[in-house]
Amino acid sequence: MHSHRSWRGYGKKSLRIALIGTGFMGMLHNRAYRFIPHIYPNEVLPSVEIVADVSDDLAERAARSWGIPRWTSDWATVLEDDEIDIVDICTPPDLHVPIGTAGAAAGKHVYCEKPLGRNSAETTALCDAVTQRGVASFVAFNYRWAPAVQYARELIAQGAVGEIWHVHATYNTGAAADPSSPWRWRYSRERAGHGALSDLGSHLFDMVRMLVGEINEITGYTDVVVRERPTERQEAEKDISMLPVTNDDSWGALFKLANGGTGIAEGSRVAAGTRVRFTVDVSGSKGALRWNLNRMNELEVYLPGASPYLDGFTRIQMGPGHPFFSDFLPVGGLGIGFVELKVLEQRAFLNAIAGGEVAAPSFEDGLVIARLLDRVATSGTVRAWQQSTSGPAR
Repeated sequence: MHSHRSWRGYGKKSLRIALIGTGFMGMLHNRAYRFIPHIYPNEVLPSVEIVADVSDDLAERAARSWGIPRWTSDWATVLEDDEIDIVDICTPPDLHVPIGTAGAAAGKHVYCEKPLGRNSAETTALCDAVTQRGVASFVAFNYRWAPAVQYARELIAQGAVGEIWHVHATYNTGAAADPSSPWRWRYSRERAGHGALSDLGSHLFDMVRMLVGEINEITGYTDVVVRERPTERQEAEKDISMLPVTNDDSWGALFKLANGGTGIAEGSRVAAGTRVRFTVDVSGSKGALRWNLNRMNELEVYLPGASPYLDGFTRIQMGPGHPFFSDFLPVGGLGIGFVELKVLEQRAFLNAIAGGEVAAPSFEDGLVIARLLDRVATSGTVRAWQQSTSGPAR
């Protein structure tokens, strides 16, 4: 692999970070950074130097709560600080391109939450920016770091399940299932780009690509189920204005793998009764694998044996012998969690920078996924958002 010995931070034992965005993801990123020295004290350590948000109040509140020494409401000023090595972007997607391209132009490495851009054109701009400046890039696809997923990847690479015949992946949540839940930026094509397709599908297609390779052909649909949402939660005898939902609530896709296998993918943010359910099933000529985020520390493995009476899936609990697990726990069955996945994600990027290596998933990986998302979005719609009516579509 080509070594980037001229990279900012090459050979360093500590890298300085500007964190932009103090919502849930910003909080999660900071929490993981603080966890890293406890798990990997002898590796490259992060130092979050400054936090930025849209107002001084939000930025200062986060800085004081999270133990970050400086804050600002002007993200552009953090790029003027020559001590900053990494710009960590945890904002809504409409700000990813301006911050990411400016960060790259300033010679900072860029670490960004998904989806990178609101569409493949914006994602291309981000890729071009980091390539032209010669800085490192990284996309926050955290689920790929689960020990069970990494073990599944090893089994597939070893040929344990044989030739890949079929993949079925789903990512459903009921976060937007209540039509009376208030409108927010995630329901805006202008702010977020695609809806559930980008929010959930980006994770799903990253998982498929990592496990079984590239997708050559894809077609699908998107659907808007709840076409309008109130500006705030409805109360008795209170007149609440409505805003249109301008991106998708659910989607589905059929695809063909480069290796000849086929796949089905689907996602929804209006799956009533579902908190979060992310599943991946891989079927091959010799066996099969199943992973479910709800049982993150388990992998179901089907490798047929000699006895037909014992023929079936075996549920394997992750333990110290599986990828990354022993870094956190000495005993199998206890289980690591969502924050630990961020720790592994950040560790990969930090170590790559200090080692002068390209880490995956990079913005190039993000661009491949952005193009897949655009192809699903343009191949068909069930109910276009422009055909707006009051309340849920029927």
